[in-house]
Amino acid sequence: MYKLFYMYKNIIITIIIFLYIYFLINVFLYFYFLINVFLYMLHCVSAQTKTTTHFSKHQGREWLHTYIYIHTYIHTYIHTYIHTYIHTYIHTYIYYSFSHTTSRVFISGIDPLELIKGD
Repeated sequence: MYKLFYMYKNIIITIIIFLYIYFLINVFLYFYFLINVFLYMLHCVSAQTKTTTHFSKHQGREWLHTYIYIHTYIHTYIHTYIHTYIHTYIHTYIYYSFSHTTSRVFISGIDPLELIKGD
């Protein structure tokens, strides 16, 4: 088992790093969502008590539509970024790592960069 981990440690470490980045982005989106929900609740409370705040200057429905638009845009942008760039990078990295010539280099323990540099 340890030998298998040693052979593919670069792939495993890369996947762990990208999963960690994916986790951090999701945590950011979660807190962003909570902040927006809090601001919307603040807007509803200020509209009920008829106090003048920055949020009560806008109509409730209009503000909600703006919130949904901004949240959907940011979430879609980040989600698309993850799937097009990071996900593709991981698959490309795994593909080249398991390809015939590169896998022999990895299994033999030779650094591919040393082969490129030459003597």
